[in-house]
Amino acid sequence: MVSTSTKAVTTNILLYDLRPSTNVSLDDIYEYAHLLGALSGLANRDRPRFFTIYSDSDLRWLFYMVSVNWPQDANYIVVASLVDLIRLLTDDIKGVALYDPSVPATSNLASTASGVYDLIPICYKPIPNSLYTQLVVGGPQLTIKISFVDMFTGNVTGSAKADAYLWAAEHFLDSKLADATYLGYYIDKWWSQSAQASQAPFENLAVNHDWIIKNRGFVFDLSPWDDQAPNDDPQQPIGADYNTLITLLRKSYQQHNGTKFSTVSGFVPWLFKYVNEKHGGVPSEWRMTHIMSAFNVVIDADACCVDYFANAAFFSHYSLTQGQKRFVQNPLPSREQLIQQGFLNEQNIVSQKTYCLYYAGDYDSAAWFANKFKNLWDDPKRGSVPVAWAVNPNL
Repeated sequence: MVSTSTKAVTTNILLYDLRPSTNVSLDDIYEYAHLLGALSGLANRDRPRFFTIYSDSDLRWLFYMVSVNWPQDANYIVVASLVDLIRLLTDDIKGVALYDPSVPATSNLASTASGVYDLIPICYKPIPNSLYTQLVVGGPQLTIKISFVDMFTGNVTGSAKADAYLWAAEHFLDSKLADATYLGYYIDKWWSQSAQASQAPFENLAVNHDWIIKNRGFVFDLSPWDDQAPNDDPQQPIGADYNTLITLLRKSYQQHNGTKFSTVSGFVPWLFKYVNEKHGGVPSEWRMTHIMSAFNVVIDADACCVDYFANAAFFSHYSLTQGQKRFVQNPLPSREQLIQQGFLNEQNIVSQKTYCLYYAGDYDSAAWFANKFKNLWDDPKRGSVPVAWAVNPNL
């Protein structure tokens, strides 16, 4: 698939293509993507070693990397199966964080635990051909280091979901085991139950967890509304989700005494959750923005429907000074130039004309930029019409 360098090899890069797995169940799609996201975070923590292909945009970036010889003199090795991949990366994996499919929130707890303890998240499904059966019962027989199975019943808040996140906040944030400056707001395993879920292996955003896991951050999925029960947990007491969200954000803020900003990667999963009972998608987005801002949290808004950003941990090793390349914008025109071009008169009054501005967006998150920007920017006709490229991946 990718030509290897003929020079002396300095870096082996493992390649895994998930696209052939899109004919499996939604449960399996989530679990494969979740596992691969964690592997990316662990394997690429210190240097670039593992790249996953989920869509054509990943191929575009892969071919670009080859064209600029980064990583230098890399040798790309295509891995055929997940079991083979686990064996090749076994030195990075200290065991399994086992989560409970009956409490979908525990899938996010497993991501947080994976980053903190160098584990991989696996769903407890003791059935033939499941990842649990392939990797824990059989195959490499990975050791379960932490299990969330049957751990949360709702006896604290009336919601097993809220109980899970409160436990995680106390265990991982209060202890500073997880770094509160790296937060992930990503839909949990409940995605595979949603009527809106599709076969796209990246839509569930489990692939995005790699950045949070690499940096030993904290992952959650809670509703911003305090006047309705969320559709993924309709029997919980009104406000349980919201109160839990405020608790973990307060703990996040207290971890560094308000002296740092945190970045939350992800956004309200409005295609699947938390909207249309009383509130629409846009009000829910703004509600979450207001809440996050109160706790010094910046949002890298991976929001539907250009929201997946794979291999962030891998790309993070590309130096900002790589090749001394940076985009230098055109200098501001001088007063004399504006007069000469007919936009300004000698009295500094803007000329009476009809002005049109072409805007290209929305590049308001890293996911938008990674998936949509390059193929448009590389268009040979770019520049023939002045365009305002709104690249600002944070809120």
